[in-house]
Amino acid sequence: MIPREIGREHVLRALGRIDRDGVPRGRQARKFALVHDEKRYPPKYVLSIAAQLAIGRHLDPEEYGGGRETNNFLRQLAFDVISIDLEAPSRRLCVARAVLDIGLRRYEVEELGRDCSRPAWAGSFLAIRRLHDQDPHAYRARLAAVARRAAELGADWLLLPACAWIYSGREELEQYLAASSSLQWVLAGAFSEQDDERVLVVSRGQERESFDDDKPILMDLSGVSAWAAISSTIGGVADGTGVKSRALQPEPFTAPRIVLDVGHNQYGGRYTRTIKRVLRSLSQQTSGPSAFILSFWHYAHYGWICYWVEPRDASFIDVQRTELKTQDEFVDYVDLVSLGLGSAR
Repeated sequence: MIPREIGREHVLRALGRIDRDGVPRGRQARKFALVHDEKRYPPKYVLSIAAQLAIGRHLDPEEYGGGRETNNFLRQLAFDVISIDLEAPSRRLCVARAVLDIGLRRYEVEELGRDCSRPAWAGSFLAIRRLHDQDPHAYRARLAAVARRAAELGADWLLLPACAWIYSGREELEQYLAASSSLQWVLAGAFSEQDDERVLVVSRGQERESFDDDKPILMDLSGVSAWAAISSTIGGVADGTGVKSRALQPEPFTAPRIVLDVGHNQYGGRYTRTIKRVLRSLSQQTSGPSAFILSFWHYAHYGWICYWVEPRDASFIDVQRTELKTQDEFVDYVDLVSLGLGSAR
């Protein structure tokens, strides 16, 4: 989120600093440029410096979205922002990625799972289960609001974190399915006593595929080849242990372009290494752009929410964040990730 303390004077001073020091490698303008005095500047890097001048620290690229969020903020300060993407891809895909409030601080989640061999995972699961069991109706309404907002934003797909669809029987599952019927594809982390943890792949409210946390799976989703997995098993994409979907088999010679990760708790920076390893593997399979999107549960009262959309600052990716607050003061996010994939093959 961009700090509201940033004013026009901070941006002007940031431009002067860039004139003096230049733009570091990796922060150049790729898709948009701020134009001032007939010179062009990278909007997102300009805001990072302006933040340092306004609040005393630079903004990390993961703290705020490029594209519309940054551009609109600068335009409100009376700056001109133009598109410089002269080779715009021919196809765009919009994925709504949910970041849901687990309702507890990190230490409280870890305390829940302290007696288990995997305390972070177990604590997250127990916290999510408690959210559901306290008021199943309110919990399902909360998930329905996420799906509704994704549809309102024009998303093609919706990605939900692990165990988001907790249900006690088929009747409850049908309510989740009905709430997602307006979306082309939904990948939802799910849990029931009968089926344990898995991911449901749903199209227009109809189940099309499901998989567990054993291996990543390669699927065709309306002509786009995508890898999907639960949490760190996504590393299997790079290790070569992934499998192809039987129900949604990718077409021959169609290279995977997207990696969808159904995550549990809020991961640390070390997870970036897994993401980059997976993206390197994809770059060897396709000549076009590829992207990694992680959905997860965030801790309560955690001020900095990592976007976990890679590669950062790529010209073909635009992330716009929407906040959803419930009556119980949970703060959920729906991030609309717009991807320029060019040709689907």
